[in-house]
Amino acid sequence: MASLTARIVLLLSITSSMPQSLPDFCCPSHINAKFKDSVQMVCNASKSITSVEVTFFSNDGKNETIIDTYRNHCSSDDRRIILDNCNAFSKQQLLSATLHINNVSVSDDGIYRWFLTADGGYKTLNIKLSVEVPYSNIALQMNRSAVVCEARGGNSRGQIHWFDGSRRNWTKSAQTVSNKTKDGFFILTSILPLKPLSIMEEYCCAVVYQLMGKTEETNSCISSSERPEDLEDIKKPQKLQLIVIIAIVLACAALAVYFHSGKCHVKRGRRLSEFVEYNDDKELFTRSTRGKHESPS
Repeated sequence: MASLTARIVLLLSITSSMPQSLPDFCCPSHINAKFKDSVQMVCNASKSITSVEVTFFSNDGKNETIIDTYRNHCSSDDRRIILDNCNAFSKQQLLSATLHINNVSVSDDGIYRWFLTADGGYKTLNIKLSVEVPYSNIALQMNRSAVVCEARGGNSRGQIHWFDGSRRNWTKSAQTVSNKTKDGFFILTSILPLKPLSIMEEYCCAVVYQLMGKTEETNSCISSSERPEDLEDIKKPQKLQLIVIIAIVLACAALAVYFHSGKCHVKRGRRLSEFVEYNDDKELFTRSTRGKHESPS
């Protein structure tokens, strides 16, 4: 019995002298968020988390510590970024930490460096947040020779398609240029030339792009009746052509009437002269006949 007790004491002493296992930490490496939406970052640990510190590194090289539970700093200055259960990490056995970002803006795009401390260890992990922005600013302009569509705001390269009011595709007739700004956003400019004799009633510019893994489309249309002052110069040649055609038709009609009337007068004149000659011949014949009867035998 004493031997068994000695063995148990020895086993316990060996077990207590063994090093404790380090905690495991897990955070997502990359998160995509849509502009003006809400997003959350969740980090987990195999042991109770005792403190959380989050430092934000923006794309322009600036950095700011927005969360520090040790100093009781639980949110950003504008209260859009908040850590759940901020004051409970030192009191409760929490195995996860959740950071909420509300009304995501372009300025939130960057690296979030987490410094997590748990029972028996700590670790630093980075989470990359990518803010995806739709093409919301679409401007259409029309002048005497073309319709111009400009789309701004998207951070993924998009395409512009052209349609008329009957949904006929005119994209092949347009020229599109894509430029990327220093902020990482794209400016799409597409020019659709106009033909004076084939003016459509409506022009629609469709911007097609990828957002959060899906194909999005934003449309904007302009009607030819909305900009009559711009189309006035285009319509002038058509009006002039119409006036010339009407004048030619009227002139041809007048000439036709004139020639028809002249022919009628000529025919009438011929008939009248024939009638006069006939009467003159008849009168001469009558006189000659009378003279023969009245002469003495």
